[in-house]
Amino acid sequence: MTPQSEASRPILLIDDESAHRRIFKRALKKAGISRPVLECSSLGEAKALVKRIAAGEAHAPVVAFLDLNLGDGRGTALISALRSAVPTSGIPILILSTSSLERDVEESLSLGATRYLLKLDDPEQFCARIIEELHTLFTPTNKPLND
Repeated sequence: MTPQSEASRPILLIDDESAHRRIFKRALKKAGISRPVLECSSLGEAKALVKRIAAGEAHAPVVAFLDLNLGDGRGTALISALRSAVPTSGIPILILSTSSLERDVEESLSLGATRYLLKLDDPEQFCARIIEELHTLFTPTNKPLND
């Protein structure tokens, strides 16, 4: 695998809902962000990808957006895997969820999530929220999302 520049590191998106993945990619396009997106639609698929990243067989993402409630398990199970793999140990992990339960928020943050975002019912509002978070994460004082 060839080395990848910081500016071209991918964004990791783990969500079992194809509609949410489409909204996310639309938000990236609207924000003018041209990074590749590593998509996983299940916890099992995401765990396998994190193992490949840890082994140096796949590029480490610059940030991970992780659905809390996946069809084959809870996204919180992946937080520790991301935090324990050297290439992903320091990346921002943003939980995306329809759950506003305080215990879900507290569990996610205590396990190492950076932020907890509620998925909004309105696709345009959800898209705008993602764009806002991306710009918050990657301001001029942080690493830019594009070259």
